[in-house]
Amino acid sequence: MPAEALEEGCQDIAKQLISNMDIDVILGGGRMYMFPKGTPDPEYPDDGSQNGTRVDEKNLVQEWLDKHQGAQYLWNRTALLQASQDPSVTHLMGLFEPADMKYEAQRDLGLDPSLTEMTEAALSVPCPAGLAPSKASDGKAYTSILYGNGPGFALSGGSRPDVNESESMSATYRQQAAVPLSSETHGGEDVAVFARGPQAHLVHGVQEQTFVAHVMAFAACLEPYTACDLSPPATPTESANPGSPRARIAGPPRPGMVPALPLLVSATH
Repeated sequence: MPAEALEEGCQDIAKQLISNMDIDVILGGGRMYMFPKGTPDPEYPDDGSQNGTRVDEKNLVQEWLDKHQGAQYLWNRTALLQASQDPSVTHLMGLFEPADMKYEAQRDLGLDPSLTEMTEAALSVPCPAGLAPSKASDGKAYTSILYGNGPGFALSGGSRPDVNESESMSATYRQQAAVPLSSETHGGEDVAVFARGPQAHLVHGVQEQTFVAHVMAFAACLEPYTACDLSPPATPTESANPGSPRARIAGPPRPGMVPALPLLVSATH
C-alpha cells in the first residue's frame, strides 16, 4: 500500500478480510498476502517469489484462527475434503494458491479443489443461529434472530427455556417464538430479489427491504423521483422517424410517465 494510505490508517484488503467482517468460510487464493514477508509457501517452498509478502510481519491466518473456536486453516484439496466431513469445524479458511487461483484447465487436480468441491465444503460448515452477546432481562441467552410465531413456541408457566451455543447450532434447533403455530408466517433470513429491465442494475448486493420500493419508484419515475432523468418512451411515430427533433432530444420524463419497458422485480423466500 502507498505510504500515504498507511499514514491515514487505511488497511490492505487481506487485513480487512479478517478484521472488518466476520466470515465463516473463506476459500480461494492469496496465501502470500496473509503471512509475514519471507515466510516459505507450503506448496512452493523453494520458490522465493511465492513467499509471504507482509511487511508488517503479521500472520493474519493465525489472528483469524485465534478469533474463532473451531476454526481451521488449510491449503490443499485433501485437507479441504477432510474438513468438510468434520462436524467440529465451525469456521473454515482455505487458501490454495500464493496469489490467484489457477484456471480450471491448469488446475492441479491433486492439490487444488474445484469450484464444486469448494462450494460443497462451504455448505458443510454449520451455520450457527448466533447467540446474542448479552443475556435478556430474564437472565437467559437468546439468538439474534427470533420468530414472532411458529413451532418454536415453548413457554411454560410464563417462563421460556434457556439456550446455549451447542443447542442453537443443531440442525434440528427451532428458533424461539412468541405465538404457537405449526409453521412461521415470515422468517428472518435474507430474501433474494431479482430484477430485469430499465434500472435493473440498481438491484444488487444486500439491501434493506425498503430499498426495493425506492428502486421501483425511480425506475417508473414516480414520486418522489419524478425528475429521474430517464428518457421518455418514444411514440410509434417517433420510433419510425428517428430523425425527428423529439426523438433526438431526450429530456426528463413528465410526472407519471413510465419507461417503455417496466422494471420487473420478483422475490423468493
